Amino acid sequence: GDLTSPDGLLAGINALPLLMAAVSIVDAFWRFGGEPARRNYAIFVTVVLTALVYPLASALALYWTSNNVLSFVSNQIFTRQKTQS
Repeated sequence: GDLTSPDGLLAGINALPLLMAAVSIVDAFWRFGGEPARRNYAIFVTVVLTALVYPLASALALYWTSNNVLSFVSNQIFTRQKTQS
């Protein structure tokens, strides 16, 4: 596919920015579940950035999604190592 255009994978709806938002929101709940103000701020930023990147190139959403997934996984690993020590 053409990564310079929005993906339109779901009958014209851009799936990659929505996937990016979902990963970011899961991460916000995982990191800041006990801190509602920080969690809500992270979700607010996610919603605003999703709205900004929604019509842009799918390459940007793909990059951001993969970065968020790698960040989430590395945080999981770090948290587990920290609790086992």
